Amino acid sequence: ALKFILEGIKASLDGGDLPFKDTSKNEWYAKYLYTAYKNKVVDGYPDGRFKPAGTVNKAEFYKMLFNGMGVAVDSSVSEDPADDVKASDWFAPYIAKAKSMGVMQSDIRTVRPANGMSRGEVAEAIYRLMTVVK
Repeated sequence: ALKFILEGIKASLDGGDLPFKDTSKNEWYAKYLYTAYKNKVVDGYPDGRFKPAGTVNKAEFYKMLFNGMGVAVDSSVSEDPADDVKASDWFAPYIAKAKSMGVMQSDIRTVRPANGMSRGEVAEAIYRLMTVVK
């Protein structure tokens, strides 16, 4: 997902030591991850890992997408953006933003934020955002 986002915006990639205990600067993804970390697109998990072999879920992806493409997201949400996304969830602002911008269907009531995303779903969300933010 990071590669799709950073390639989509034609980001200049940087290399450096990765701060995550489960990553290596010798992996194919290292420059993408380092660039994203340096630019505050990703943080990793509280236990110091990034989980690079894991499937990105919707909650994580929309945070990466908006942060990576420089879209401002209000940190507070006044109402639940979906039946399965409460306003108090850390990812609620990103889901609300995706719905309000048309990156995600605005009338969808069940988002399933913990579900993984396919490459096609990732590409479609990036495309939708790129057509809105020009």
